Amino acid sequence: MLADAVAVLDALGWDSAHLLGESLGATLAQLVAIRHPSRVRSLVSAMAGGTGGALSNLRNLKIGTLLRLAGKRYDDTREGGVARLVDTYLLMCSRRHPIDEIWVRATAEESWDRDGDPGGTHRQLAAARTAGDIRAQLHRLQVPTLVIHGEDDPWIRLRAARALTQTIPDARLITYPDMGHEFPPHLWATIASDIWDSTQTSSAGRGLTAEGSTAEGSTGASAGMTGQHGARKPAGSQ
Repeated sequence: MLADAVAVLDALGWDSAHLLGESLGATLAQLVAIRHPSRVRSLVSAMAGGTGGALSNLRNLKIGTLLRLAGKRYDDTREGGVARLVDTYLLMCSRRHPIDEIWVRATAEESWDRDGDPGGTHRQLAAARTAGDIRAQLHRLQVPTLVIHGEDDPWIRLRAARALTQTIPDARLITYPDMGHEFPPHLWATIASDIWDSTQTSSAGRGLTAEGSTAEGSTGASAGMTGQHGARKPAGSQ
């Protein structure tokens, strides 16, 4: 999967790019930045699990959600596969915002029709376990990094994002109170703005961003970034 990401850059003829990864994709993005730092202009790590290997990842999972997922059974038909995708997505969402279940169902159907292989999830989870403990490599990373996480994430504990922010030099963390393990539509503009801002400031020097979000900076971060208990919001935020 790492090779695939770099191959896309090669196919496009791009020497480098701003890289964003979500969930397992966040781990992949981190590994691309570690192994191919010259190809990564900036890194956005969203909803990432642990970086200390399989045991660390397990400690950062919310076991109740894992058990609810494991307890569901679906048949091998298209309807069963679509139902599994719908249930999984809904379980990952925050309940602090409306969910368009018609859109969720339509997207699940499209996803299943594109590639209805139920073994794909298991292969992805197996691949995630091969990353190992990458904290030492992340501590040496010199790529401008933004970490984002939902405060209402039912899958990955917020402490994983905080630990990642403290591991990568000068990384900053933005959290969203009503976001789960998802990018909810009502936050698309806010998140896009925060990501855009991160690509424009290579030294991560400006405090924080959009309404309803909270910023934290890693040890040694530039002036204008705040710590866990002193995180500030911009004028006019609630």
